[in-house]
Amino acid sequence: MRYIKPPDSLLTQLDVYSEEKFEDEEDVRERTRTLMSQGFKAHQRTRSDSEVVFQDLIQLAKQHGELYPMMVDILKHYGLLLQRDVGMYAFYLCDINTRINHYSRQLKADLFIILDRFVEQAAMLENL
Repeated sequence: MRYIKPPDSLLTQLDVYSEEKFEDEEDVRERTRTLMSQGFKAHQRTRSDSEVVFQDLIQLAKQHGELYPMMVDILKHYGLLLQRDVGMYAFYLCDINTRINHYSRQLKADLFIILDRFVEQAAMLENL
């Protein structure tokens, strides 16, 4: 095309084609960026269920400013329950560590069941 002089109508068509091609490529790049960022956000949201629930709980607690420190304390207490050897002293006469660990784990599980049921019932109350 350089060596021959094309008609003006062909040059106009080529210019329009080039502009539309450039706009289409820009649209594709923008859509790709959008999809990639949505994919990244979706990937972030595919965290474990516990992480999602924990983040939601923290966010809700922060919305109720005066309750946030109390919620943090509650979570710390749950952590202490998990860390401690609950019930170990109640079974100090047992001479087998595995039995002690079993009773300790069972007592922790029972405590968490009780706490879970209590909070579950409190969540069902309509007049809070």
